[in-house]
Amino acid sequence: MITKKSTSSFIVASVLLSIGLVACPAPVVDTAPPTIVSTVPANGATGVAADANIVITFSKPMNKIATQNAYQSATILPLLVQFSWNANGTVLTIDPTGNLNVASGTDPANVVATEFSFQITNVASDLAGNALTTTSSSFKTARRISQTMPANSTLSGDIFADGTVAPSFPARVGDFTNNSQFKGLVTFNIASLPTDIGTFEKADLILTQTSVDGTPYGSTNLGTVNLEHVAFASFTKPLAYDAPSLGTTFSPDAIFSTNTAIEVKTKSVIPAVLSDYTNRTSRGNRSQYRLTFTTAATFNGIRDSASFSSPELKLTYLLP
Repeated sequence: MITKKSTSSFIVASVLLSIGLVACPAPVVDTAPPTIVSTVPANGATGVAADANIVITFSKPMNKIATQNAYQSATILPLLVQFSWNANGTVLTIDPTGNLNVASGTDPANVVATEFSFQITNVASDLAGNALTTTSSSFKTARRISQTMPANSTLSGDIFADGTVAPSFPARVGDFTNNSQFKGLVTFNIASLPTDIGTFEKADLILTQTSVDGTPYGSTNLGTVNLEHVAFASFTKPLAYDAPSLGTTFSPDAIFSTNTAIEVKTKSVIPAVLSDYTNRTSRGNRSQYRLTFTTAATFNGIRDSASFSSPELKLTYLLP
Protein backbone atom coordinates (compact mmCIF):
# COMPACT_ATOMS: atom_id res chain seq x y z
CA MET A 1 0.00 0.00 0.00
CA ILE A 2 1.44 3.42 -0.98
CA THR A 3 1.19 5.88 1.84
CA LYS A 4 1.07 9.62 1.69
CA LYS A 5 4.61 9.77 3.09
CA SER A 6 6.09 7.47 0.47
CA THR A 7 4.33 9.41 -2.28
CA SER A 8 5.89 12.62 -1.05
CA SER A 9 9.36 11.06 -0.94
CA PHE A 10 8.99 9.82 -4.50
CA ILE A 11 8.01 13.29 -5.73
CA VAL A 12 10.96 14.92 -3.95
CA ALA A 13 13.40 12.38 -5.38
CA SER A 14 12.03 12.90 -8.89
CA VAL A 15 12.39 16.66 -8.61
CA LEU A 16 15.96 16.38 -7.34
CA LEU A 17 16.85 14.01 -10.16
CA SER A 18 15.39 16.41 -12.69
CA ILE A 19 17.33 19.30 -11.20
CA GLY A 20 20.55 17.22 -11.31
CA LEU A 21 20.06 16.37 -14.95
CA VAL A 22 19.54 20.01 -15.84
CA ALA A 23 22.59 21.20 -13.77
CA CYS A 24 25.14 18.73 -15.25
CA PRO A 25 25.57 19.39 -18.98
CA ALA A 26 27.60 17.03 -21.13
CA PRO A 27 31.41 17.56 -20.86
CA VAL A 28 33.04 19.72 -23.56
CA VAL A 29 35.33 17.70 -25.82
CA ASP A 30 38.66 19.39 -26.76
CA THR A 31 39.00 19.13 -30.54
CA ALA A 32 41.26 22.15 -31.16
CA PRO A 33 44.64 21.09 -32.57
CA PRO A 34 47.81 22.51 -30.99
CA THR A 35 50.01 24.92 -32.87
CA ILE A 36 53.61 26.03 -32.62
CA VAL A 37 53.76 29.57 -31.22
CA SER A 38 57.49 30.13 -31.74
CA THR A 39 60.73 28.39 -32.62
CA VAL A 40 64.20 29.48 -31.55
CA PRO A 41 66.29 29.73 -33.70
CA ALA A 42 63.59 31.18 -35.92
CA ASN A 43 62.96 29.59 -39.28
CA GLY A 44 65.50 31.01 -41.71
CA ALA A 45 67.80 32.40 -39.00
CA THR A 46 71.49 32.91 -39.83
CA GLY A 47 74.58 33.35 -37.69
CA VAL A 48 73.33 30.87 -35.08
CA ALA A 49 75.86 29.93 -32.39
CA ALA A 50 77.39 26.46 -32.50
CA ASP A 51 76.15 25.66 -28.98
CA ALA A 52 72.57 26.78 -29.62
CA ASN A 53 69.56 24.72 -28.50
CA ILE A 54 66.27 24.46 -30.36
CA VAL A 55 63.40 25.78 -28.22
CA ILE A 56 59.82 25.20 -29.39
CA THR A 57 56.81 26.79 -27.69
CA PHE A 58 53.39 25.18 -28.23
CA SER A 59 49.95 26.73 -27.79
CA LYS A 60 48.80 23.94 -25.43
CA PRO A 61 50.30 21.37 -23.07
CA MET A 62 51.58 18.52 -25.19
CA ASN A 63 51.84 14.76 -24.96
CA LYS A 64 55.56 14.79 -24.25
CA ILE A 65 56.45 11.31 -25.48
CA ALA A 66 54.44 11.65 -28.69
CA THR A 67 55.94 15.05 -29.40
CA GLN A 68 59.49 13.85 -28.83
CA ASN A 69 58.82 10.95 -31.19
CA ALA A 70 57.61 13.47 -33.77
CA TYR A 71 61.01 15.16 -33.98
CA GLN A 72 62.80 14.31 -37.22
CA SER A 73 66.06 15.64 -38.66
CA ALA A 74 68.74 14.40 -41.04
CA THR A 75 71.20 17.09 -39.89
CA ILE A 76 70.65 16.98 -36.10
CA LEU A 77 69.86 13.31 -35.59
CA PRO A 78 67.21 12.35 -32.99
CA LEU A 79 69.68 9.94 -31.37
CA LEU A 80 72.08 12.83 -30.79
CA VAL A 81 69.78 15.20 -28.90
CA GLN A 82 68.32 15.42 -25.42
CA PHE A 83 64.77 16.57 -24.72
CA SER A 84 63.52 18.61 -21.78
CA TRP A 85 60.22 20.35 -20.99
CA ASN A 86 58.93 23.18 -18.88
CA ALA A 87 56.58 22.32 -16.00
CA ASN A 88 53.28 22.57 -17.91
CA GLY A 89 54.48 20.85 -21.10
CA THR A 90 54.24 23.81 -23.47
CA VAL A 91 57.95 24.43 -24.11
CA LEU A 92 60.23 21.75 -25.53
CA THR A 93 64.02 22.25 -25.52
CA ILE A 94 66.04 20.12 -27.92
CA ASP A 95 69.70 20.06 -26.88
CA PRO A 96 72.23 18.57 -29.32
CA THR A 97 74.80 16.47 -27.44
CA GLY A 98 77.65 18.24 -29.28
CA ASN A 99 78.21 21.61 -30.89
CA LEU A 100 76.77 22.18 -34.33
CA ASN A 101 79.20 22.41 -37.22
CA VAL A 102 80.48 25.88 -38.11
CA ALA A 103 81.96 26.45 -41.57
CA SER A 104 85.37 28.09 -41.41
CA GLY A 105 87.99 29.62 -43.69
CA THR A 106 90.01 32.73 -44.46
CA ASP A 107 87.92 34.34 -47.19
CA PRO A 108 84.29 35.18 -46.34
CA ALA A 109 83.37 35.04 -50.02
CA ASN A 110 84.33 31.36 -50.19
CA VAL A 111 82.87 30.13 -46.88
CA VAL A 112 79.29 28.80 -47.10
CA ALA A 113 77.31 28.62 -43.87
CA THR A 114 76.17 25.17 -42.70
CA GLU A 115 72.39 24.68 -42.79
CA PHE A 116 70.39 22.58 -40.33
CA SER A 117 66.74 21.58 -40.64
CA PHE A 118 64.17 19.60 -38.65
CA GLN A 119 60.49 18.68 -38.53
CA ILE A 120 57.91 18.20 -35.83
CA THR A 121 55.49 15.84 -37.59
CA ASN A 122 51.79 15.20 -36.95
CA VAL A 123 52.76 12.37 -34.61
CA ALA A 124 52.90 15.15 -32.01
CA SER A 125 49.64 15.72 -30.13
CA ASP A 126 48.22 17.57 -27.17
CA LEU A 127 46.92 15.88 -24.02
CA ALA A 128 43.50 15.38 -25.67
CA GLY A 129 45.05 13.54 -28.61
CA ASN A 130 44.66 16.34 -31.14
CA ALA A 131 47.43 16.15 -33.75
CA LEU A 132 49.83 18.96 -34.59
CA THR A 133 50.16 19.96 -38.23
CA THR A 134 53.60 18.90 -39.46
CA THR A 135 55.93 21.89 -39.19
CA SER A 136 59.40 22.28 -40.72
CA SER A 137 62.13 24.75 -39.81
CA SER A 138 65.73 25.46 -40.79
CA PHE A 139 68.59 27.76 -39.81
CA LYS A 140 72.27 28.34 -40.53
CA THR A 141 75.14 28.51 -38.09
CA ALA A 142 77.68 31.32 -38.14
CA ARG A 143 80.78 31.26 -40.33
CA ARG A 144 84.16 31.41 -38.59
CA ILE A 145 86.72 33.52 -40.46
CA SER A 146 90.43 33.78 -39.58
CA GLN A 147 92.43 36.65 -41.07
CA THR A 148 95.75 38.41 -40.53
CA MET A 149 95.39 42.15 -40.99
CA PRO A 150 98.18 44.05 -42.77
CA ALA A 151 100.33 46.62 -41.00
CA ASN A 152 100.48 50.19 -42.27
CA SER A 153 104.23 50.88 -42.41
CA THR A 154 103.82 54.62 -42.94
CA LEU A 155 101.97 54.92 -39.62
CA SER A 156 104.27 52.54 -37.72
CA GLY A 157 107.76 52.81 -36.33
CA ASP A 158 109.18 55.00 -33.53
CA ILE A 159 109.09 58.65 -32.55
CA PHE A 160 111.50 60.49 -30.23
CA ALA A 161 110.50 63.00 -27.60
CA ASP A 162 112.17 65.75 -29.66
CA GLY A 163 109.84 64.99 -32.59
CA THR A 164 112.25 62.92 -34.69
CA VAL A 165 110.33 60.22 -36.54
CA ALA A 166 111.49 56.87 -37.93
CA PRO A 167 108.56 55.29 -39.78
CA SER A 168 108.47 51.60 -40.75
CA PHE A 169 109.90 48.67 -38.79
CA PRO A 170 111.47 47.82 -36.47
CA ALA A 171 109.47 49.82 -33.95
CA ARG A 172 111.82 50.76 -31.11
CA VAL A 173 110.95 51.74 -27.57
CA GLY A 174 113.19 53.00 -24.74
CA ASP A 175 115.64 55.88 -24.23
CA PHE A 176 118.61 57.14 -26.23
CA THR A 177 122.13 58.13 -25.15
CA ASN A 178 120.93 61.67 -24.47
CA ASN A 179 118.19 60.21 -22.21
CA SER A 180 115.52 61.16 -24.73
CA GLN A 181 112.53 58.81 -24.62
CA PHE A 182 111.20 57.17 -27.77
CA LYS A 183 108.01 55.20 -28.28
CA GLY A 184 107.08 52.45 -30.73
CA LEU A 185 103.87 52.65 -32.71
CA VAL A 186 102.07 49.99 -34.74
CA THR A 187 99.14 50.57 -37.09
CA PHE A 188 96.97 47.95 -38.80
CA ASN A 189 94.56 48.43 -41.69
CA ILE A 190 91.11 46.95 -40.94
CA ALA A 191 89.33 48.36 -44.01
CA SER A 192 88.88 44.89 -45.51
CA LEU A 193 86.85 43.56 -42.59
CA PRO A 194 83.21 42.71 -43.43
CA THR A 195 80.57 45.09 -42.10
CA ASP A 196 78.43 42.39 -40.49
CA ILE A 197 80.80 40.76 -37.98
CA GLY A 198 78.82 39.36 -35.07
CA THR A 199 81.56 38.39 -32.59
CA PHE A 200 85.32 38.67 -32.37
CA GLU A 201 86.54 35.37 -30.93
CA LYS A 202 90.22 36.22 -31.14
CA ALA A 203 92.37 39.29 -31.76
CA ASP A 204 96.08 38.87 -31.10
CA LEU A 205 98.71 41.55 -31.53
CA ILE A 206 101.94 39.75 -32.46
CA LEU A 207 105.39 41.32 -32.60
CA THR A 208 108.83 39.73 -32.60
CA GLN A 209 111.39 41.24 -30.25
CA THR A 210 114.41 41.27 -32.53
CA SER A 211 117.03 43.05 -30.42
CA VAL A 212 117.67 44.66 -27.05
CA ASP A 213 120.21 47.42 -26.38
CA GLY A 214 121.55 48.19 -22.92
CA THR A 215 119.52 47.03 -19.93
CA PRO A 216 116.02 48.41 -20.41
CA TYR A 217 114.09 45.76 -18.50
CA GLY A 218 113.78 45.60 -14.74
CA SER A 219 112.37 47.68 -11.91
CA THR A 220 115.66 49.56 -11.45
CA ASN A 221 115.80 50.43 -15.15
CA LEU A 222 112.89 51.23 -17.50
CA GLY A 223 110.55 48.49 -16.21
CA THR A 224 108.36 46.62 -18.68
CA VAL A 225 107.15 47.35 -22.21
CA ASN A 226 103.52 48.38 -21.89
CA LEU A 227 100.78 48.57 -24.50
CA GLU A 228 98.43 51.48 -25.11
CA HIS A 229 95.46 51.64 -27.46
CA VAL A 230 95.57 54.91 -29.41
CA ALA A 231 94.15 56.57 -32.51
CA PHE A 232 96.02 59.00 -34.77
CA ALA A 233 95.98 60.00 -38.42
CA SER A 234 99.52 61.33 -38.86
CA PHE A 235 102.90 59.92 -37.82
CA THR A 236 104.05 62.98 -35.89
CA LYS A 237 104.88 63.76 -32.29
CA PRO A 238 101.75 65.82 -31.60
CA LEU A 239 99.37 63.27 -33.08
CA ALA A 240 101.03 59.88 -32.49
CA TYR A 241 103.64 60.21 -29.72
CA ASP A 242 101.34 62.39 -27.58
CA ALA A 243 98.01 60.82 -28.57
CA PRO A 244 95.89 60.23 -25.46
CA SER A 245 95.34 56.60 -24.57
CA LEU A 246 91.84 55.43 -25.42
CA GLY A 247 91.79 53.67 -22.05
CA THR A 248 91.04 50.23 -23.45
CA THR A 249 91.53 47.45 -20.90
CA PHE A 250 93.62 44.56 -22.20
CA SER A 251 93.61 41.04 -20.84
CA PRO A 252 95.08 40.41 -18.36
CA ASP A 253 96.76 43.85 -18.20
CA ALA A 254 98.68 46.37 -20.29
CA ILE A 255 102.10 44.67 -20.06
CA PHE A 256 103.37 43.52 -23.47
CA SER A 257 106.93 42.32 -22.71
CA THR A 258 108.84 41.71 -19.49
CA ASN A 259 112.19 40.28 -20.64
CA THR A 260 115.00 40.43 -23.17
CA ALA A 261 114.20 37.15 -24.91
CA ILE A 262 114.46 37.35 -28.71
CA GLU A 263 111.09 35.81 -29.38
CA VAL A 264 107.54 36.34 -30.59
CA LYS A 265 105.44 38.36 -28.15
CA THR A 266 101.64 38.02 -28.24
CA LYS A 267 98.90 40.02 -26.57
CA SER A 268 95.12 39.63 -26.80
CA VAL A 269 93.60 42.94 -27.89
CA ILE A 270 89.96 41.97 -28.47
CA PRO A 271 88.52 45.02 -26.64
CA ALA A 272 90.67 47.38 -28.73
CA VAL A 273 89.76 45.73 -32.04
CA LEU A 274 86.07 45.72 -31.15
CA SER A 275 86.26 49.43 -30.32
CA ASP A 276 88.12 50.21 -33.55
CA TYR A 277 85.67 48.13 -35.59
CA THR A 278 82.70 49.91 -34.02
CA ASN A 279 84.31 53.31 -34.69
CA ARG A 280 86.07 52.36 -37.92
CA THR A 281 84.75 55.31 -39.92
CA SER A 282 85.93 57.98 -37.48
CA ARG A 283 89.25 56.16 -36.91
CA GLY A 284 90.05 55.78 -40.58
CA ASN A 285 89.71 51.96 -40.61
CA ARG A 286 92.80 51.67 -38.39
CA SER A 287 93.65 49.73 -35.24
CA GLN A 288 96.64 51.37 -33.54
CA TYR A 289 98.91 50.61 -30.59
CA ARG A 290 101.75 52.34 -28.79
CA LEU A 291 104.61 50.67 -26.94
CA THR A 292 106.29 52.46 -24.02
CA PHE A 293 108.47 51.46 -21.12
CA THR A 294 107.11 52.13 -17.63
CA THR A 295 109.83 54.73 -17.00
CA ALA A 296 110.71 57.35 -19.62
CA ALA A 297 114.49 57.26 -19.17
CA THR A 298 117.25 55.75 -17.03
CA PHE A 299 119.50 58.85 -17.25
CA ASN A 300 122.57 56.59 -17.42
CA GLY A 301 123.88 58.05 -20.67
CA ILE A 302 123.49 54.86 -22.73
CA ARG A 303 120.81 53.58 -25.06
CA ASP A 304 118.38 51.26 -23.31
CA SER A 305 115.79 49.97 -25.78
CA ALA A 306 113.94 47.06 -27.34
CA SER A 307 113.12 46.66 -31.04
CA PHE A 308 110.06 44.91 -32.45
CA SER A 309 109.43 43.68 -36.00
CA SER A 310 107.12 41.37 -38.03
CA PRO A 311 103.81 42.92 -36.88
CA GLU A 312 100.65 40.85 -37.18
CA LEU A 313 97.09 41.35 -36.04
CA LYS A 314 95.51 37.91 -36.16
CA LEU A 315 91.71 37.92 -35.99
CA THR A 316 89.07 35.23 -35.73
CA TYR A 317 85.46 36.38 -36.00
CA LEU A 318 81.97 35.10 -36.71
CA LEU A 319 79.76 36.12 -39.63
CA PRO A 320 76.10 35.28 -40.39
